[in-house]
Amino acid sequence: MVTETDLVRAAADTGFMIETLGKVERLLALLEGLRSHPFLKGRVASSQ
Repeated sequence: MVTETDLVRAAADTGFMIETLGKVERLLALLEGLRSHPFLKGRVASSQ
């Protein structure tokens, strides 16, 4: 999990808004959950 401090630091480093980075982090966590789900893991496209 990414902390608020991590988001603030990443926003300062990249120029992206904290809210946007938070949304990206949540979407990545959701995709990882789908990718690792026993039923879905073979049915969801993966970049690996």
